[in-house]
Amino acid sequence: MKPIKSLLTALLAIFFITGTVIAQFQQMLPQVSEITINENMSSIEIDRLVYSSYHDELSKSATRSTLLESSDTQMKSGLPAAKATEPGTPGLILFSKYPIDPLNPQNLTNHFEAGDYIYGIVWFEKSLKEIYNDANLRLAEFMIRYEIDYLRTTSGSLEGDKLENDYIVFEVIPDPILATSYSSDFFKYNKYPNPAACDGPIRIANDFQRLEAGQHNIKFVFNLNYQDMAEGELIIEGTDFSVYNDIMHGIIEGADEQAMAAARMPQAGMSDSSTELAMMEAFTNSNDWRTGRIRAAEALRLVIVDPQWYTRHHAITGNILHRYIRASIAVKDNDGNCYYYPLVTFQEDYVGGNFQPLKYDGAGDRVPILCNNVDK
Repeated sequence: MKPIKSLLTALLAIFFITGTVIAQFQQMLPQVSEITINENMSSIEIDRLVYSSYHDELSKSATRSTLLESSDTQMKSGLPAAKATEPGTPGLILFSKYPIDPLNPQNLTNHFEAGDYIYGIVWFEKSLKEIYNDANLRLAEFMIRYEIDYLRTTSGSLEGDKLENDYIVFEVIPDPILATSYSSDFFKYNKYPNPAACDGPIRIANDFQRLEAGQHNIKFVFNLNYQDMAEGELIIEGTDFSVYNDIMHGIIEGADEQAMAAARMPQAGMSDSSTELAMMEAFTNSNDWRTGRIRAAEALRLVIVDPQWYTRHHAITGNILHRYIRASIAVKDNDGNCYYYPLVTFQEDYVGGNFQPLKYDGAGDRVPILCNNVDK
């Protein structure tokens, strides 16, 4: 038998004698017992073999500990412990360059190049109604977090019969021609003239267009009912991400066209031909009309949206101040484009015990509408 020459072998012998690390050595012993030692090996080679086995066992132990800690953290957040990538795995977000069929997801990937369209699908443990614990749920608010140079968020709401599902198919940065995020009966996103203030694909495309050349790993987290319910990561690379500026404007234009095509005048709350005539006259003779604040060349149609007049009283004395009623008015501009003002307010002041003649009080923002749809 070779003499004990190395420091490691000597230390092991001391540990056996003193008994200070018997428990640790016993845990290591099964690994050591499986080591095959050639009698031609030097003492140094034997030491290296023993150390290597011991180090491997420690690494496995550390890995198991890390996984357990990660699992515990994820379970507390509502995310699954497993990092599975199989379609249908609850708590997982997967991506594609093409619209996704939830019943047969194909072409899934997490690798993209600048200019690719991006679609996502997310699966949950339960249906949305079960997540919210509300069988009569009609609307579910959600938030998507993603980090580029810093944490970004976009939010919206979900409506309709798809609340019965345990998955959601959503557009990250879609092909503008196929985009439905702003015309869908299921998704509701805020849309404003400033892209940075919008929610949904417009906001995400606006952020992606600012990416620097290179590769980016971007993690998405889907939050429902104030809980992180799913996550997924995509990798995107390229030399010029400004292409997403064009895609963003394509989405905006498409959303505007879809909104215009779907736009309709509201239903009448009441019908009174004499009041409608007085309203139209006051509107077209108003200072807003004359100065161009109302951008129109012709008034086309008026619908009274309130079912009755509403009376305002003085907060202290209770005396009648005036009464008001609102209407929606469609107009055509000098270029032949049609719009409607959803809320135009008219009022009648109360003086000497009588209401005075009707006058125009103000109008909100206008909404584009197809001229052919004004009378629908």
